[in-house]
Amino acid sequence: MAKTGKSQDKPGMLGSLFWQSSDRYFQLPKTYAEAESPARKYENPFGRLVDRMSRMWVRLSSGDRHPTAGFYVIVGVVLTVITAIEVWAFTWPFGKAVINPILLALSAVKFVMVIGFFMHLRFEHPLFTRVFAAGLILAIAISLSLLALFFKLNG
Repeated sequence: MAKTGKSQDKPGMLGSLFWQSSDRYFQLPKTYAEAESPARKYENPFGRLVDRMSRMWVRLSSGDRHPTAGFYVIVGVVLTVITAIEVWAFTWPFGKAVINPILLALSAVKFVMVIGFFMHLRFEHPLFTRVFAAGLILAIAISLSLLALFFKLNG
């Protein structure tokens, strides 16, 4: 691999499987330079809150490096709140037709957060995300097919 003076050069085809870059799947701002234009900064219903939250995101996720411990604490608190909402949902006076989709959506959000942050998929090469997503889609398709077969056979 020839050096071009950059801090990281992309390796060849085989080496790219094990190469970690700063490319990421979730396109969230990593540095203040990636934030949108200051002219449009406060043109939203939330005013300065969006700017403060994006600055906090950059500070907690540490730019190109892996996030700080504080970031993981915040992710853990969000996951705890979602879990509390899921437990609380069982006391709601609605039928299963209303509660089950809500629980599935909350579980999907937790799944994406755990995979993206605690398993560091957000910080890895996009190929790993694609391989993981392909396996996940296949597993969901097989599960739904087996459920459909079960209900068809058992009426």
